[in-house]
Amino acid sequence: GGVGKGGGKPVFDIESVRRFSPGQSLSFARELFATFALSYADTSLLTGYVGRDIVQLGRYHAMTRFGCALDCNDASFDGVDGILGMGLPDAAIPGIPTPLIFALSSDRGGLEGANYINERVMHQRKFAFLSTAESGEIQLGGYDRASTNADMVYVPTTSTTEYSVNVQSLTFGGIELLNWRDQKHPNAIPAILDTGTTCLVIPDSYLGGRVTDKPFSKFQSIMTKGMSFYITIDGHLFEIPFQFWWQKINNAPCVMASPQGYDGVLLGDVVFQSLVVEFDLTKPHKPLVGIAPRNPLYAPVRPGTQDALKIPMIKRSAQGVYVEEPHAQKYRDGVDHVPVTMNRLRTQYFVNVSVGSPPQHFTVLVDTGSSTFAIFARLPPKQGNINVPRTEEVHSRGKRGRG
Repeated sequence: GGVGKGGGKPVFDIESVRRFSPGQSLSFARELFATFALSYADTSLLTGYVGRDIVQLGRYHAMTRFGCALDCNDASFDGVDGILGMGLPDAAIPGIPTPLIFALSSDRGGLEGANYINERVMHQRKFAFLSTAESGEIQLGGYDRASTNADMVYVPTTSTTEYSVNVQSLTFGGIELLNWRDQKHPNAIPAILDTGTTCLVIPDSYLGGRVTDKPFSKFQSIMTKGMSFYITIDGHLFEIPFQFWWQKINNAPCVMASPQGYDGVLLGDVVFQSLVVEFDLTKPHKPLVGIAPRNPLYAPVRPGTQDALKIPMIKRSAQGVYVEEPHAQKYRDGVDHVPVTMNRLRTQYFVNVSVGSPPQHFTVLVDTGSSTFAIFARLPPKQGNINVPRTEEVHSRGKRGRG
């Protein structure tokens, strides 16, 4: 991105992204003068207008509303064509009420009415996420048993707006980091599963007097290489092995203190490397999270492979991002395996989506912490008097939450 006036913070460069051209799509429909503002990870903001068109992820496609972004306030979106929110419908923004996962499933949960006849949709509203040191995979329509070392254990989420689960215990090297004062009653803190977080993030407070030690400080005082974390999620014990919480690149632990004001855990990429996590949205107001140890011998689907290619993989080269086109498509178990690529700098996962007819291809950021699909776009041919607020104006009016 360019640099702001007076050499300040870098400015987002819209020329660095591929933009959707509504005028080139035969199936595009403009939602009448609707605009949107979407916040991501607390500081980034995308603004634009609402469109409706055919969106394809893996082999599934459906006609749905999505954000057509004209402006962004964050240079970290340079080279990123948009964002795919895989969160819950209660966290969606009003103008774009249907998260893409719901638009792509045969029962939309009462959203947007009946499906169009020509759509290819998922029969199970579920997806699973796994990560390795280099890449990752989204499995659409369920999870692949070959990718796990044990059966999935299902736990309820504690929220209808984020993928939050109850954690009763977190030990390191056999020592309890959540040392509850009241041993007579069950105790738990929330843990949010978030693809936008890199490390294991744990509180550094006394949790309002509920614990005898600050968990993060206690970890720092006893940290030794080679040891595992064990986390108890809703009564089920899972290991976070040393090789996943220790960052070889920096020769440092990928464990951090929770942000001020959040007395909970954030389970980031460290956890998606240790475990396969399935998000079961069959009941949108009672979502389940499935958790199983990842099979280290399972290789995520690669770009250009013949057997199970789903969405083409993205490669990062010095020139930026380029996309490999899909080859002959074959599927196993009715679960679509979508390759995910990671950004080297901070953990960001990308997948390919296509929009419109004929399809236009985009590389977008995957985010389980938000629920909106938005891509950068040009104005529709007959835009009339569309009045989209610029990101600075929206910011000065104040924002709510993660959007």
